[in-house]
Amino acid sequence: MFDRLLELRWPVVAVLSDRNVTKQSEAKTLDMKEEYWVLMEDLLPVLRPLQIVTSLFSAEQSPSASTVFPTLWKLCNREMATCDTDSSAVTEFKVCFSLILLTTRKKRAQTSAHELNIRH
Repeated sequence: MFDRLLELRWPVVAVLSDRNVTKQSEAKTLDMKEEYWVLMEDLLPVLRPLQIVTSLFSAEQSPSASTVFPTLWKLCNREMATCDTDSSAVTEFKVCFSLILLTTRKKRAQTSAHELNIRH
């Protein structure tokens, strides 16, 4: 969605600026600050791998562990690895996303281990 909005940024701004099309009050509500446009541009490359992984996992009813684990490993260790050129917002997003993913994986592993102990 960010892709499309960024692609149409200037036509959107033009429509919001045209008082024949958009009322001042509506334009004030709908117009985005420059910092939000920059944030979208910064986050777009980080969000693309997430979109690909989501599409991959959604395509199958039950994705196999041989697909899920390597994909999540690559996502955490490569795609979400921070680098010096990342903005502070991108760095924060990558760190938070990786922590959430790792925490979720640990909780699921603990739950699975607990369930195995109960069954035996």
